[in-house]
Amino acid sequence: MQPEMGAAGPPTSSVSPVTDTAASSMQDKIDDLRKERLIFDTIYKKLEREMQELLSEVNDAIKLKVCSVLGINLYSEFNTSSPRMSFHDC
Repeated sequence: MQPEMGAAGPPTSSVSPVTDTAASSMQDKIDDLRKERLIFDTIYKKLEREMQELLSEVNDAIKLKVCSVLGINLYSEFNTSSPRMSFHDC
């Protein structure tokens, strides 16, 4: 079924067709945004990794302090490496 023609001619659409130049411009913008997202994702992952490392260091420092306050020696004559333990080790 075709739309009826009015007195002024064929019905007009409120959406204008996209020109090749406009489409190319939009595609360039999409490509730029994708590159930008990759950069932000890389930065985010790096910061997330650094934050996890810092949290681990802070947790170790807290555990050392708690154990030292409780008078527990974390370093035995057999283990001189950096302590990696839980509060259950104290």
